[in-house]
Amino acid sequence: MSNFWGSLRAVSGSDLVVSGVEEGTATVTVRAADSAGLSVARDFDVTVRRGWINRAPRQTRLLPAQTVRENESVSVDLDGHFSDPEGGPLVYGASSSDDDVAAAAVSGSDLVVSGVQEGTATVTVRAEDRKGLSVPRDFDVTVRNRGWTNQSPQVDLNIPDRTYAVGLYFQTFLRRYISDPDGERLSFGVTSSNPASVTVELLIPWVMPDLLKAEAVSEGDATVTVTATDPGGLTATLTFDMAARDLPNHPPEIKATIPDVTLTAGRNFGVRNIYDYFTDPDEEYGDYIVFETTSADETIVYTAVDWVDNQLTWLFSGRLPGMTTATVTGTDRRGLSVSQTINVTVEAAGGR
Repeated sequence: MSNFWGSLRAVSGSDLVVSGVEEGTATVTVRAADSAGLSVARDFDVTVRRGWINRAPRQTRLLPAQTVRENESVSVDLDGHFSDPEGGPLVYGASSSDDDVAAAAVSGSDLVVSGVQEGTATVTVRAEDRKGLSVPRDFDVTVRNRGWTNQSPQVDLNIPDRTYAVGLYFQTFLRRYISDPDGERLSFGVTSSNPASVTVELLIPWVMPDLLKAEAVSEGDATVTVTATDPGGLTATLTFDMAARDLPNHPPEIKATIPDVTLTAGRNFGVRNIYDYFTDPDEEYGDYIVFETTSADETIVYTAVDWVDNQLTWLFSGRLPGMTTATVTGTDRRGLSVSQTINVTVEAAGGR
């Protein structure tokens, strides 16, 4: 061994046992010799960790849906989609939900999906580490007939140019702007011409691969480029300009007065679309309001803010009969706020 962080011994003539002694790394050299004295030596590395707990492999990139013609195949490098938190090698396996439609085979880290006949199937990939921990992930495969011609993705709507205050960001789902005529799932890439002023990223690429975040980080201008790629490699591109500016922050303002609320104990009530009652002067520069609520006496009424039928709603839950007040506070993304307080009356059930 190259150092003293481990020990080894041979058991039953051919079994090698490596034991960790203390934290560190070592190189183990194994030598095999025949009866005539000829030999060969090979090395491998050993890492000893104190208090180490093995973690399962993780997915680093979404496995995109694939489209393939009958009697044709597509390959995917799985090392580009999985990793081991401990940095070790992974072993892969794959299976198809319908081998009569699509067959899946793995050689090393190379996954090959072959179209058998027209239809759809789900391929499950399993990445396993040296300790036997594994993670499975699925993706869909569509098999088309031999005469099928792939069509390029298309831009349905342009993303408007915008000016944002430094420190604020823009988020949107890219599928609102680019679609695929064949109904195939698209993968997206984003770049900024000036990342010192505007940074771009796909927020959760292994779950929501089209959720774009573009953030204004310092004064300057940038062109953001979005590229959508279908499983056959055809692409569509759109761009928009984003200016980052050092702009003063203004507090949110009250747009309308929220009326007092009366409800019955044991019942709920909601003030719909709380945005109708507040506004932010800096909204066009990327500022928006986040709301929180309080009740002066939660034994009488409990309040919260949540989405109901796609409207942000101030919710009230009557508990005991009585009168109290409730407050909703709107805070912008840079920390300035404004509040409204209303009277809340909870009546006894049945008017008693």
